[in-house]
Amino acid sequence: MNQFPKVIFRVTDVSTIGQPLAPPEALHKWRNALRFLVRDHIDITVRKWAKVDRDEITRMWVKLLTRFVLPQSSENLVKEYTLKQ
Repeated sequence: MNQFPKVIFRVTDVSTIGQPLAPPEALHKWRNALRFLVRDHIDITVRKWAKVDRDEITRMWVKLLTRFVLPQSSENLVKEYTLKQ
């Protein structure tokens, strides 16, 4: 079951397109946290990100960053990549 992590994870590597790459245990938790946030905050009838309120997306992103530390200067790139998924 997807849960929001209780501890902080450090993402140590990000691809040139913004995909978190390492360490593997943080990536697994990252994906689970994204699923949890979407399930917990977005109405099930919403089919496209374009219909999701930007303030809600910002709140989810801020919450995600309370549990994941990204490499310096990669936050915007990772955010762009994540929102395309």
